[in-house]
Amino acid sequence: MYMKKYIVLFLSVIFFFACNDNSLDKNIAKKYKNNLNSQIQDTLKDMQEEFEIKIEFHDFQCQSNDNFVKCTSPNLEIFSKNNKKLLKIKSIELSSNEVYTGDKKGLISIKDLQEFLFSKNKQLQSKITFKDLKLSNEMIDEIKKIPLNKNPKINNYLYELAANPYTISFENLNSEKDNSHYNDILNISIQNNNKLDFNLNLNIAYKSKLLDILDSIGLKYNTDSLSTEEISDNNTDLNFAFSQIQENIIIQNIKLASSLDTKGVFENYIEVAKSMLNLSKEQSQKEDQVLIFDKTLKTFEKITQNPIYKLDIEMFFKNISLDAYSQEKEKAIEKLTINGEDFTEIIPIISNAILNNLLYDFY
Repeated sequence: MYMKKYIVLFLSVIFFFACNDNSLDKNIAKKYKNNLNSQIQDTLKDMQEEFEIKIEFHDFQCQSNDNFVKCTSPNLEIFSKNNKKLLKIKSIELSSNEVYTGDKKGLISIKDLQEFLFSKNKQLQSKITFKDLKLSNEMIDEIKKIPLNKNPKINNYLYELAANPYTISFENLNSEKDNSHYNDILNISIQNNNKLDFNLNLNIAYKSKLLDILDSIGLKYNTDSLSTEEISDNNTDLNFAFSQIQENIIIQNIKLASSLDTKGVFENYIEVAKSMLNLSKEQSQKEDQVLIFDKTLKTFEKITQNPIYKLDIEMFFKNISLDAYSQEKEKAIEKLTINGEDFTEIIPIISNAILNNLLYDFY
């Protein structure tokens, strides 16, 4: 039930920028706004009941800008059930160029919607940004009561890291490879006051049959209300549908690029860790263990060579669908690099070591 509901909400956020007019005028922006706010309010109501929290949400205001529609909601606040403020978000910003200007009325399939959008755009773009997400002063005071580390410098650094505002963005870029295959890139970004810069990039391919599966589980797009709807009388087995979804998705690669300005507060711990890795390498008698410690040490030195720690991971996968991963396991990964060091040959070694430990614990 919840899975289906969140699929509907996700598709609504992606496709809610759809209209049945030939221009992006104020009336269209108003229609967007009304539909978006209605769906968000319903979702927030469920969240408040499920997690026993109070959410103060201000309606989105939307306007058109060239081929994009942009919407902003200011000052979202979350409180505990005892009315204790937990966090605040300065603004939530949405933007997309996914604008339906066709002639069809009423319910259409997600596939029909996407085919039309690609006939007008080479790339579909949607982005949501939570700007300046910040824990409340009450929450920071509670965190400061917890001794996170014996070193006061590290404690103060961690408290400052927790107290600073964060900006979190999710961006989706969808492009058509041919008539039956698409490429979808999800970018996730987390930034914090120039201390933390985290970027995760997930690149997947999917077949057009995936859109037919969404249709089979009762998801339609309503061109009148500008929303994704679930047809209530649909009795499709969701578990079977989920397995079909896996058959039509291929993960191509994952990239992570992150940096953290540590101000040098972890320097002593880093030196101890390097010494332990080096000692383990020298004492290891098995060739595969020496290889692991050697590559880990080199990578660790690259990550921590400056007070601004940098971690870069790239993982490339075989051209197989998600449902094959249960059989392929670690073999599904074609290449793994960490800060330029190739860890591909180590993956089976680590995987076997983990498996052996699990079997040892079991018996």
